[in-house]
Amino acid sequence: MTQSLTIDGNLNNDGVPKITIDGSNNIIGSSVININITNSATVTLEGLNITGGSGSGIYAAGGTLTVTHSTVSGNSANAGGGIYADGVALTVTHSTASGNSVSGGLSAGGGIYAVAGTLTVTHSTVSGNSGGFDGHGGGIYAVDGTLTVTNSTLASNSASSGGALYIDSNASVTNVTFSRNSATDSGGAMLTGSTLTLTNVIL
Repeated sequence: MTQSLTIDGNLNNDGVPKITIDGSNNIIGSSVININITNSATVTLEGLNITGGSGSGIYAAGGTLTVTHSTVSGNSANAGGGIYADGVALTVTHSTASGNSVSGGLSAGGGIYAVAGTLTVTHSTVSGNSGGFDGHGGGIYAVDGTLTVTNSTLASNSASSGGALYIDSNASVTNVTFSRNSATDSGGAMLTGSTLTLTNVIL
């Protein structure tokens, strides 16, 4: 993709997703939405329910992606069950990533997997995602980039390590509630190997 694109399912501008894109009948291992950006183009996904992917709900490589007023749920993959972002400036705002899972392979990022880019999560909920028995980052897995989470809730996510967050990026977490996240090995709420700034966080 070389040009900017907006897919808008918020038909009456009330912030409630109106269009469902279901990948249940896709080839096994396929994402519901696959975005490959070869330059500085921007893609915006608004007002969508994205579900049923077996190779991530959203797979994105390169460029800038904004997911707003959307729900990403019931997807699975080896990494990035809900959203997989490689080298992307990704913003998730006023959205929900829930009930996504990873298993086998990398087993990282049940809800969101972000590598070598920037991830901003704001006014959103990441809940009920699974990183698998041996996986990392049930809610969010962020490495080799920057992570900013604000005014959001991370609840009931699970993994082997980093139940809600697995971080190996410079990270800032502000006005965030962590609730009932768990890990079988380490870091029920979060596990970090980089600089992390916490402000007004409920654990």
